[in-house]
Amino acid sequence: HHLNSIEVPYDAFNCVNCIRLDLECTEHTCNELIDYYYCIIIVFSHVLSEIDSVIALDDDIDFVLLGGDFNVDISRVGSSHLRMLEEFRNNHSLIFCHSLHLSNIDYTYKNEFTGVQSTLDHFIVSKNLLNSIVLYSTRHDGDNISDHDPVFLELNFDVSFFLR
Repeated sequence: HHLNSIEVPYDAFNCVNCIRLDLECTEHTCNELIDYYYCIIIVFSHVLSEIDSVIALDDDIDFVLLGGDFNVDISRVGSSHLRMLEEFRNNHSLIFCHSLHLSNIDYTYKNEFTGVQSTLDHFIVSKNLLNSIVLYSTRHDGDNISDHDPVFLELNFDVSFFLR
């Protein structure tokens, strides 16, 4: 799994801290298939806990924006991963961008062999960013060697806010 905290290099955005997620647990990290399921849950829980710590430690956080491969299909209501993510999201009053009226996401992952499609890649934002979202979409064309398609989130907000 990967948890990257990226400091945006522009002076006007010094207070912005972006976190990119890649929540993946491969069979190589677990000894037995039974342990694989528990490994995934432990990794997922650990990463959410790390993000929770980052948010809790910094009282100056104005916005929260999380994006990446969460390996969670939100349509799978009984999923333990979804329950953990929903609890985390509710605790921090965050919104899934796919639930917005301007969302143009049909799927983000496609298995070429089976044809199965799902939405595993997401952006989750704090409520105070909702009015800044201009575009939320995915692209299924172009040269892409991944089985995940790129997700685009475009924000438009006043930079003078950060200069205060």
